[in-house]
Amino acid sequence: MALIKCKECGKEISDKAKQCVHCGYENDTIKCKECGKEISKNSNVCFHCGNPINKNIRHNETYNNELETKASTAYTFAILGLLLIGPLAIPGLIMANSVLQVNPNHPKAKNAKIISIIGLILWGLIFIITIS
Repeated sequence: MALIKCKECGKEISDKAKQCVHCGYENDTIKCKECGKEISKNSNVCFHCGNPINKNIRHNETYNNELETKASTAYTFAILGLLLIGPLAIPGLIMANSVLQVNPNHPKAKNAKIISIIGLILWGLIFIITIS
């Protein structure tokens, strides 16, 4: 337990307290478990690091598993699009972007996006060369 200053009266209170014992001010922030910065307790995502904030831990684990599965699928489509030089990179790019909207720092989704773009560029170049 750490002591923090109440935003209203400035006296020290527990960081776990829902309201100040001195003035009754309600603490409307929580600390992000990923980066430790304060965010609104009504937030769904930490705006500092992109970590999903869920009150239900089981739901949070399921959500993270779904996000990881989506990133892996995006990566697979990106590689297939690059190797087969084709439009298979498009679903990879779409899925990678949807993961990056939730967690901008997800490494597999970042790589999938880059590989998808390279695959699409190569596919476009080969298409242009072929029809010329």
